[in-house]
Amino acid sequence: MTAAKPPFVNDSTLRADSTVWQLASRQMRLFVSGSRFWAILGAVGFVIALAGPFYTLERLSFPARLVYWGATALVSGVLMTFLSTLMRRLAVERGWHWVPASLATSAIGVLPIMTLIAVANRLSSLSPEPFDFWHLFPYVAIPVTVITMLVNALIDDPAPLADEIAKEGMTADAPAAAADRTDTAPVEAEPSVLFAKLPAALGREIVALQARDHYIDVTTTLGSALVLMRLSDAERDLASWDGMRVHRSWWVSLAHVQQIEKGTSGPELRLSTGQIVPISRNQRAAVRDALAARKA
Repeated sequence: MTAAKPPFVNDSTLRADSTVWQLASRQMRLFVSGSRFWAILGAVGFVIALAGPFYTLERLSFPARLVYWGATALVSGVLMTFLSTLMRRLAVERGWHWVPASLATSAIGVLPIMTLIAVANRLSSLSPEPFDFWHLFPYVAIPVTVITMLVNALIDDPAPLADEIAKEGMTADAPAAAADRTDTAPVEAEPSVLFAKLPAALGREIVALQARDHYIDVTTTLGSALVLMRLSDAERDLASWDGMRVHRSWWVSLAHVQQIEKGTSGPELRLSTGQIVPISRNQRAAVRDALAARKA
């Protein structure tokens, strides 16, 4: 069955580009400020200084090589960390595995690092012969790819960074959320934190939530937007709503479930927006019971 076109204007693509860049920048700053980044950087700089490639072994002392390659590793490390976090965020948005995303990061980063080494070598007059720029390629591409893959394997679990970024977002939004309340306002079941983050133009009729790394993709009857919030927190805010978690990455409003369909990996839900949502194996019975109870 061909999926119906969602009857709403989806603005998540426009929002995704800016939020991915913002998230990559913030996660890079968090990672660079941590001890693990400096430990990796120090180890890489020390090994390269010992090896002394590109004539530095013959022409520079070990302390000079530490400074030379330490500075080069620092600039390269910051560049590759940003590219890695950016590509990992794009990978999450498009459902890629982190391995091809890391390989793409290496391919993008090789040329800037080659340029950095070539400029440093030229300025320091280390090369006793005419410098061949493309001669650097195999000597840069291989270690950059290996180091990038190793570092990305180490940071494959984004949970600690997700918690830190979520705390930043919650702290920044807390004063605004508090300002919207008054002492005499009635206590409502409305999820104030989620709605404080959701653009007012999207209304308050939530259809579904999908986890996208540190963000959730909130779909309403009027559109969708990426919101910096954990799915578990949003689900807790929506505890009084007629909805449920149907998959580890999905919460849906039962009022907007049109039918259950047979998918390639098991039963799926078709929502009123045309979205097709998978049902995890351990939730299938609960979903069927909840839908049957609504019809009774």
